[in-house]
Amino acid sequence: MESIVKHAQGLVYSLLCLMPSVYQTASLNAILRQFKDEMQRVLMKQRILRKEYDSQVIFWVCD
Repeated sequence: MESIVKHAQGLVYSLLCLMPSVYQTASLNAILRQFKDEMQRVLMKQRILRKEYDSQVIFWVCD
């Protein structure tokens, strides 16, 4: 998983370097920031749901 993240980061930095103007770089940064924020929310939600599921499984095993 970590190698995928490193590869994605390399692609993003390459894209940022290819932007011909400061405005395009700023726009791409804004889009990437929104994507990152949304991904963090989704991952946090998955962690919460996984914890709830794991706690339910413990109760099923104990019954």
